[in-house]
Amino acid sequence: MPSYYFHVRSSGLRYDDKEGSELKNNDAALSEAEMSAREVSADRLRRGLPNDEALFEVQDASGSLVGTVPFPRMSG
Repeated sequence: MPSYYFHVRSSGLRYDDKEGSELKNNDAALSEAEMSAREVSADRLRRGLPNDEALFEVQDASGSLVGTVPFPRMSG
């Protein structure tokens, strides 16, 4: 299966995913990013942390950008 990397861009910085994940295809990678973004946003809300405007930059193993997935804005 192909490898995908879920880098986080937040406050002008990029945090690289060094491990990656093996997923079936681009659609599966984007779906995984959407689910993870919702989970991270919900966790930050539960912990009372600011929900900044972060997003995932999803790349394939060749370094090509598959897509971006913004973290949803949640309020308590």
